[in-house]
Amino acid sequence: MTGVQTCALPIYVDILLIDSEVRAKTSEAVGRVRQQVQSGTGTSIINEIGDTTSQILSYLKSNSLAPSDKLNQLVAKNQQLLKQLGLSIQAIDEIVQYLATKGIPAKLSGKGMGGFIVAIVKSTDSDKITSDILQGVGLSKSYSVIKARQNQTGITCSCI
Repeated sequence: MTGVQTCALPIYVDILLIDSEVRAKTSEAVGRVRQQVQSGTGTSIINEIGDTTSQILSYLKSNSLAPSDKLNQLVAKNQQLLKQLGLSIQAIDEIVQYLATKGIPAKLSGKGMGGFIVAIVKSTDSDKITSDILQGVGLSKSYSVIKARQNQTGITCSCI
């Protein structure tokens, strides 16, 4: 699988990008993955991430982005594999675990070791979840959120 993959985004789903407020150098993340590959465990983890990502895309194409047990399991597995590569950090783990208790699939985005967490949230739950994250409800601190919502006129993003 190469290139950009597209999926229809149901109107009833929001994508939240939660800022872990931790910044790391790409070279650090690459170094961690390189160490895992050289130790003999990294290649199988990377292959499993690829397989899991393919399963997520197949699920999204045949169903929707609506959160479900199957989607939650696949996204959680992907996040766990990224964690095994050493790319997750405490702030990301805390946010992902908090969202998991709410039945919301979430994982780190980008190179890891900081940056953003992407979460797929039902639009009906989005405002409450966003408010809780902004206020730090159930978390050790509050975090910034960017919310993307599709409507009839396109996608709107709100930096909150």
